[in-house]
This record gives sequence, C-alpha cells and structure tokens, in this order.
Amino acid sequence: MLTHQSGIVGCMLYLSLSVVAELWGIPFLHSVYKLSPTKAAFTCSFIFIGWFVGAPLNGWISDLSGTRRLPLVIGSFLAAITLSIIIYKPANISPVLLSGLLFLFGLFSSVEVICFAVSRENNPTYVAATSIAFTNLIIMAGGMIFQPLIGKLFDLAWRGVMRNNIRIYSVGDYQHAFWILPICIFIGGILALMLRNPRSL
Repeated sequence: MLTHQSGIVGCMLYLSLSVVAELWGIPFLHSVYKLSPTKAAFTCSFIFIGWFVGAPLNGWISDLSGTRRLPLVIGSFLAAITLSIIIYKPANISPVLLSGLLFLFGLFSSVEVICFAVSRENNPTYVAATSIAFTNLIIMAGGMIFQPLIGKLFDLAWRGVMRNNIRIYSVGDYQHAFWILPICIFIGGILALMLRNPRSL
C-alpha cells in the first residue's frame, strides 16, 4: 500500500493550512508585515481562497494530464518557493503582492487533494475507504505535530522581550521558527517523485 507515502506528501502540503493559515499566519503578518490584526486576518484568508480555487483545478489538471505524480511534484516545489519568499523577503513585498503570493501559496499547496486519489487508486477496491481514511489520518497528524513544534522553535528563538506580559517576537524570530515549513514542503515534493501513478491513468 502507498497510503503512508501519499499521506506524508499530503501532510507536508497541508501545513499551509494547519500551521500557517489556521494558527501562526495572522500573528506572522501582524509582526513581520506590520498589518493590523484585522488586515492580517483578511490577508491570510487568501491562502484559503487559493485552496478553494486550486483544489478542483488541480484535480482537473491531474485527470487531464493523466498523471498524479507530476502535479504533486510541481505544486510542492512552487509552494515551498512561494512560502520562502513570503518569509524571507518581507521588505520587498507590498500588501497587494503579499495577498497575491498567499493566494499562490494556497493554490500550489492545494495539490494535496490529489494524494487521496493516489491512495484510492493504488489500493484494492475492498480497502478503498480504509486507505483514504488512513491517508487523512496522516495528513491531520501534521497539525498535531507541527503546531507545537513551531511553538518550540519560537521558544528557542525568543529573546526575552515582553509587553503587557505577552511575548514579543521579532522578524528574525519568525524566520527562525518558520524555516522548517518550506523545507518540509520541499521534502514532500521529493517524496512525490517516488509515488506510483495508478495504472488506470
């Protein structure tokens, strides 16, 4: 069964939602890009919009091209590059460009949905539901692992600055804590290279 492999690839791509959009993205945009909390929340939502557009689009492209592996590889690498730019080039990014980059990050990351097709089509019909459920289990475990892991990296980077009994993180702190995200997504792309295309495609 390739369920575990496709699940790991999906887990790496789903970090865009479970770690960035749903938890650390808004404080990151507030601290690094100096957006107000309301503006940061609005801008972060472009990741979800990218997923909304990209999930069915990437599925359609995968069906049309007759390959599951190639969209996963390309999407992973492009998502890793886009996120790296967002994290490490804030001085060169305007608010409008930032929204566009976050949209593209969500668009590229949404190739994650193809992992469910890989899991289903590479396993016998009688374990179809089990293979999809196990893939989803691995993907969801990413949030459980990486949300506190990023928090631990923040603990290591924090320089002791506090305001009103709240920790204040610098741009460098965020960059120190977030480095693991594009690396993991890039690793997901490498693992996607090893996936087997279903025989039916």
